[in-house]
Amino acid sequence: MSMTDLAGHMGVTVATMSLAIDRLEAKRYVRRIATRVTAGASCCVIAGAGARVREAKSVLDPVRVEQVLGAAHAPTASPR
Repeated sequence: MSMTDLAGHMGVTVATMSLAIDRLEAKRYVRRIATRVTAGASCCVIAGAGARVREAKSVLDPVRVEQVLGAAHAPTASPR
């Protein structure tokens, strides 16, 4: 994904996104690759360490999601 696309998605400036990507790249979570479309532009791709974190951690706990969805679809008692 391009820095511009990432910045737009996150609601920050391209400069802010670039600094965040610098930090992630230093920790080997992501890497930048040059694009062929625009000279000097780069895309960000997940790297080995980032892939391992993504696999080990989930924003949504599958068990909790099931509980919440089950509760949302459970019939409720009618008020008397």
